[in-house]
Amino acid sequence: MANDNNLKITIEPSAQGLILKQLWDNKTISFTPRSELFFLNEDGTFPLTFSVANGKVEQMTCFEKDLWLKAD
Repeated sequence: MANDNNLKITIEPSAQGLILKQLWDNKTISFTPRSELFFLNEDGTFPLTFSVANGKVEQMTCFEKDLWLKAD
């Protein structure tokens, strides 16, 4: 699905952590930090882990296997 432009998300900061929005269905999910680069949703079933290089986020991994790349 890497080439499917319909499968995009946005991630914005919130007072409690992060808000992820799925652009294909407008669903939003809230996350709280568990460490500097690891976040979980409210029920703990949706883990997000960020990879950083040179001080900038380059990619995010969901569920320990789904890789999302940062768009330019």
